[in-house]
Amino acid sequence: MAAPLPIERWWARLVKRTVDLIVGLPLFVFFLICYPIVGLALKLTSPGPVLFSQVRVGKDGKPITVYKFRSMYSHAEDVLRADNQLYERYVRNGFKMPPDHDPRITRVGRLLRLSSLDELPQAICILNGSMSAVGPRPVVPDELRRLYGPSPRAYLACKPGLTGLWQVSGRSQVVYEQRAGLDAAYAREWSLSGDVRILLRTIPVVLSTDGAH
Repeated sequence: MAAPLPIERWWARLVKRTVDLIVGLPLFVFFLICYPIVGLALKLTSPGPVLFSQVRVGKDGKPITVYKFRSMYSHAEDVLRADNQLYERYVRNGFKMPPDHDPRITRVGRLLRLSSLDELPQAICILNGSMSAVGPRPVVPDELRRLYGPSPRAYLACKPGLTGLWQVSGRSQVVYEQRAGLDAAYAREWSLSGDVRILLRTIPVVLSTDGAH
């Protein structure tokens, strides 16, 4: 049996949960303040719910529900899968589309993504314990298989994070295959000081909007 990764130890889980509550509570308050403003903007410009939810892969492979402010049209998945070439481009690009060539994103959604406000509802996930403030980017099952192959241990050892090495290393500009290496390094080298550094580095990254889409 392989030795436990640093992030798998009981004291590490306790420390991370404490940090999650310290970070998650003010984020949740900010989310509540923003909700009526963002919700009104979304309702006035496109039909559909204010929040978008999707099942992703959580710690130990358990399914979790991740929430975001809706940045796409309500029929976005139909648009994506109706065009085979568009879907293949989406998969090749790391399950993302270049923002200027993505017909699914609304005008308000582009602003939400640029400012990272679309991620704010994930404060709910941090508080309910399904996500962490810092960790790997939450992925869908198909993405987990393509990115991590038959050995996704590093990803599954962690709760997915609101921010992480992938974000402070370039966000969407990070080459798809590099993310597995970043996640493995995070799980293998986890420390409280490392999480604090990532959180502090996230602030200028979000303000600069580099790689945000």
